[in-house]
Amino acid sequence: MEFSPKPNKSKIYCSVYGCKNRACKNDTVRFFNYPKKNESVVTIKNKFGEDGKIDRFNAWIKILKMGKTVTATMRVCSLHFVAEDFIPSSCIVRRLKKTSVPSVNLPTLSTDTSLDSSKVKKNSLRLKRLQDRTTKKEHNLNNIGQDTYDDNFNFSDFSKLNEDTVQLTNMENENTNLQSHQAMKILVPNLKMLQLNFQRSKSIRSFGI
Repeated sequence: MEFSPKPNKSKIYCSVYGCKNRACKNDTVRFFNYPKKNESVVTIKNKFGEDGKIDRFNAWIKILKMGKTVTATMRVCSLHFVAEDFIPSSCIVRRLKKTSVPSVNLPTLSTDTSLDSSKVKKNSLRLKRLQDRTTKKEHNLNNIGQDTYDDNFNFSDFSKLNEDTVQLTNMENENTNLQSHQAMKILVPNLKMLQLNFQRSKSIRSFGI
């Protein structure tokens, strides 16, 4: 819901994922604190479509898909509420009812997805280190029995491939949770490569090489 224009130089902004409203740029929008914990109880529908009672603070967190800790400085703008959510008043300052919860312009993704790019970048760096660690091992494996064999090669190093595979699997699961298709396209093929290398190392050791 929007109100009459009210110039504001405040740097307050809406904390809802995907909402770009700022007090200094949107003078018809108002901003509200998150409700206090255990202040009131509201009724909302659960994932089964049934009505259930829940703490109002938790209801806001659930509805707004907050993926990060709510702080005292965070706000939600009036565009996520309807007229019936406000206490009728002719005053400039409008207040929300104790039972009001956000119901419009809701996010489809969690706020933690705003960290997707940094997490994917971090995972990419970790993947690069895993690849670097296995490059020499794979090179020596391919040259077993040839004149180019590295005398300093240690087959026990292959035990670390299993650890690398586990780490890469965890990275795969993390990116699945991030719903990052692009990251998965990079991680999955490399996971298979590391698993293949590990299986090859096991086969070589079984022959007593």
